Amino acid sequence: MVVALLPMVLKGRIADERLDTFCTFTESQTSYTRITLDQWCSFLDFCYECEDLSTYDESMSAWPVLIDEYVDYMEEQQKKK
Repeated sequence: MVVALLPMVLKGRIADERLDTFCTFTESQTSYTRITLDQWCSFLDFCYECEDLSTYDESMSAWPVLIDEYVDYMEEQQKKK
């Protein structure tokens, strides 16, 4: 359900590639059946603050675990290419 809402609300506000990869990530996770308001708002803030994942520093951030796991997922996807 959440994955269906993400594109409706965020399309045009964040990069399409980021939105697509986040939707793919959330669909692949069995531990997330819902996204909290904090996670939702933090994801939008994350997209604005970290347009490029190279600026992401887990040790200096206070993002929800969902965001940390998304970044780990993206790093794994990059290694596969």
